[in-house]
Amino acid sequence: MDFDWPGRTCLDTMDNTIVKKLGAWPLRFYIVQGGKLVHKASPTHNYTYSVDELRTHLNACVQHVQG
Repeated sequence: MDFDWPGRTCLDTMDNTIVKKLGAWPLRFYIVQGGKLVHKASPTHNYTYSVDELRTHLNACVQHVQG
């Protein structure tokens, strides 16, 4: 499936390597750019996320990559 996304999407392994290293439970969104963590979306008290905040950070990364 092609989403025309200019970056890589990474998923955790079945042995939960990311959960163990980054505390990615129950659900987290990380944006890594140039080998650095530039955004870590944290859930609210009811386990929801600000989609607008995540979208803003992703759009900024896309613009940076596209120059």
